Amino acid sequence: MLDGYPDPYWLWAAQTWEAIVHLATGDAERADTISGEALERRQGVAEAHVCRMVNLVAIRLHQGRAGEVIDVLRRATDDNPHIPTFRAVLALAAAEAGDTALAGEHVRWFADAGFANLPHDTNRFLGLSVLAHATAAVGDADAAVALAGLLEPYDGQWVVLSCYGGGGAVWGPVADALAKLASAVSPVSRGSSGTGAGYRHRHP
Repeated sequence: MLDGYPDPYWLWAAQTWEAIVHLATGDAERADTISGEALERRQGVAEAHVCRMVNLVAIRLHQGRAGEVIDVLRRATDDNPHIPTFRAVLALAAAEAGDTALAGEHVRWFADAGFANLPHDTNRFLGLSVLAHATAAVGDADAAVALAGLLEPYDGQWVVLSCYGGGGAVWGPVADALAKLASAVSPVSRGSSGTGAGYRHRHP
């Protein structure tokens, strides 16, 4: 269909979303290839490079290679203090890489402010979700309680990030994040169905 509209932006956007579809269906290698090809269409556009970074972080996390993106996430966090979601994703990458001290440090940066330092913008949903996974990984029960209350209104939804109109990342269902938070709050919750309902039952 795009053959009739060969605009570089739309070709790039469609290809980045195609990459995310492949990642969501489990083909990280194909997702990586297509995401890289999409960037080639817009090498001179800074936003396209940001989108590629977001794609790559999601891909490396899916591949169990989170340690490879920690440095780029550190730079993104330092260079973009107005986008604290980069810090949230850094916390998740650190947790996935086994660096719970680094992950815990960044989780507390948000938790100590009551998560009010995560702006109500288009990145907030993603930030809350990845922080939920990082918080569960480090076992911060107080942060888990606060986060669950913020995420519960989104239960039943999937976390999908659009990056400048292109495909950014798919981070899975909110129910999964809520179930992990429940496990951080109480070992009893670990026997729940994984829908997040166990947490709501204990903390209405």
